[in-house]
Amino acid sequence: MHHPLCRFVVSVIVAGLSTCLLAGCSKSTPKAPAEAAAKAPATPKAADRAAPETNVPAPAPKGLKIDPNVKVDERAVVRAAKPKVEAPAVALSGRGTGELADVQVQLRFEPAAPKVGQMFTVHTHITRAGKPVGLGDFKVDSTMPDHGHGMMTKPQHKSSGPGLHSSEGFKLHMHGKWVFEVTGQIDGKELRIEMPWNQAPEAL
Repeated sequence: MHHPLCRFVVSVIVAGLSTCLLAGCSKSTPKAPAEAAAKAPATPKAADRAAPETNVPAPAPKGLKIDPNVKVDERAVVRAAKPKVEAPAVALSGRGTGELADVQVQLRFEPAAPKVGQMFTVHTHITRAGKPVGLGDFKVDSTMPDHGHGMMTKPQHKSSGPGLHSSEGFKLHMHGKWVFEVTGQIDGKELRIEMPWNQAPEAL
């Protein structure tokens, strides 16, 4: 050990150990997994997360009504009821004669009770033995025989199906006794049915 070479080797080893010890102390000691987990921000659990609101009612579909007095979870949607449209009542009816005695004509006015000077539509329904029947050269008109004149308008006729006709442009410009007349042809025979109508005067 007193040999110079031995002393040199020992001094080198001691110096190396000292350097390693000093370097190890200067470095920061890594944190333990438990300590790092304790300082990490807490992640909210799935149960603690805010659930989406379920009590917000969806907007009502177009044309539907919602009862505001019913709870949101039990809200009933009621379909809007469509107004019922009823056909005008029969204003006049008549029958053919002779071989066409089984032909019946019904007239409906729209509006049902036209006033003097008011425009209205006449709907004609023609049947034979209870079944709709077409009428060739169909025409419906109204005149005042006691005065020798008819209306001041010329109605326009159109067919809406077998035995069904709509005539727009009627106007009774005077009160008194009028006669509605339906004419046409069935199986080559002339049909003429007259139906009297008393137009009431305007209320004063």
